[in-house]
Amino acid sequence: MCRATLVGYHGRRNLGDDLFLRLGCRFLKGRGVKDVFVAGDYRHVPPMLEGLTLHAFENRAWFARVVWLQIFIYALRSRVVLFCAGSIFTIQPFFMAYVLMLFVKILRPKVRLIAIGVSIGPIRSSFDARWCGRLLGLFDEIVVRDAESANVIREISPNVLFKVANDLALTFDPVQNDFKKKKTTKIGVSLNANVVGRRNGAAVDEVIIEALSDLKTRNEGLEVGLLVVCSDDHDGDLSVADDLQIRLSQKGLRSSLVVYNGKNLDDYISGLRGFDAILTSRMHTGILAMMVGVPVMQVIYAVKISEFFMACDLGEDYLAEPLSLSVKDVSDFFEAALSGGIAELAAARRAKLMACGARTQDVLNAISF
Repeated sequence: MCRATLVGYHGRRNLGDDLFLRLGCRFLKGRGVKDVFVAGDYRHVPPMLEGLTLHAFENRAWFARVVWLQIFIYALRSRVVLFCAGSIFTIQPFFMAYVLMLFVKILRPKVRLIAIGVSIGPIRSSFDARWCGRLLGLFDEIVVRDAESANVIREISPNVLFKVANDLALTFDPVQNDFKKKKTTKIGVSLNANVVGRRNGAAVDEVIIEALSDLKTRNEGLEVGLLVVCSDDHDGDLSVADDLQIRLSQKGLRSSLVVYNGKNLDDYISGLRGFDAILTSRMHTGILAMMVGVPVMQVIYAVKISEFFMACDLGEDYLAEPLSLSVKDVSDFFEAALSGGIAELAAARRAKLMACGARTQDVLNAISF
């Protein structure tokens, strides 16, 4: 039986990471894999996905090296080890990872190490750069999702071969569930803790609340959907959304929580079509909303977001830095979206994302083992 080990941040009730889990399983299934050992929260990783049997092992140890020991053990029982998480090569014990994967290659020479849709860096020290570069040198296939990652590889390990594609989410085909859109105006807001409460000087939440209050004066039926795309107990957005809901109610604004619970991926993504506009700091909320044709204002909380927009040639319209975002910026976006003034932009972005997704799928299709 062909087995694989899948490494990522899976089973944490994060929409993007759970989408990567599905796409990773789809990739493996197409190459004859039947059983998959998944680095993820066993409470939320399903036993079956894409026709594969999944066996989850905990990947949230208090000591990161424990996780890598588990990866090593399961890798020895696998035909392929697939790294399938956007930021998996950012903060890792690279020296230990290199040593363990080297031993895998020595003990099981036929095991393939593959990374798809990943970012490399930022690398925080010369020590990490040295051992990350050597770790990447062990891989049989590497597909990065942005130009910055390509630059990092060229700098730390010039001899490593890799391909550049786009984010794996672009290869997903959202289910087109039938539903009737309400006649009321519906705005979606999806924020993570990085951009609220004046953290790092930014206060995107305050700006949005004021802009929504202004919009309500002209749209009495306004409804706000607070999109919780990560409901993980440690890294989730539920507390941010709860706080926003209380503050919006104090302004007389109606809002509801729209929570991704780890089991409603297809319905959640399809449901994004029910919004007239979405403002988000979460990268995959923005990507998936644009893929279903919704006007999006994307707040940049990490360099990966600006890299994604650049790679897909999406332009800089309604791409905002947290520190410079103003009430006028948000109000103008809402007005343009509701008036149909950016419908062509939304359609053009969707078309570009579909094209990027097709190119990314072509790169994946060329990988075999």
